Amino acid sequence: MINRNRWISLVLMALSCAVMAQDDVADAQANNPLSNMKAVSFHNYYMGDLTQTDKTGDQFWLRFAQPFKIGASQWLMRASLPVNSLPVGTDGGRRTGLGDLTMLAAYTMDTGNPAISFGVGPVLTVPTATRDGLGSKKWSAGLVNVYFNGASPKWQYGYLAT
Repeated sequence: MINRNRWISLVLMALSCAVMAQDDVADAQANNPLSNMKAVSFHNYYMGDLTQTDKTGDQFWLRFAQPFKIGASQWLMRASLPVNSLPVGTDGGRRTGLGDLTMLAAYTMDTGNPAISFGVGPVLTVPTATRDGLGSKKWSAGLVNVYFNGASPKWQYGYLAT
């Protein structure tokens, strides 16, 4: 006969396995740049080997995504704002501040498979850098194409081309 503590442990283990299975799907969608959910995300990229210097750099990104509809079509707006910390000059100094804001609106097409996302639309970069060298100082616009395959809970892949 199973004692009460062992029974509680078995029930909790079964519940956690069920939650983990659900989390695999949620985790795959959390990695999807076209996921149909409002999201705020934070990313940090360490640059350990910069060209023509032995210094390192760092780029922190704040991203916001919001799905919306135009008529019956499904779209996703995504805005990304970097905070750059980069070496400048030969004296070892650093420059830290906001970089350029990038916004895209992707029309998300129904691929027939909910694990696969495909989108295309306009992208706009706004010169919002707070210091020289942290942005392009230019407005730019173009097209974006996004693909994501989240069919596997362990391996997701895709691209974002601008």
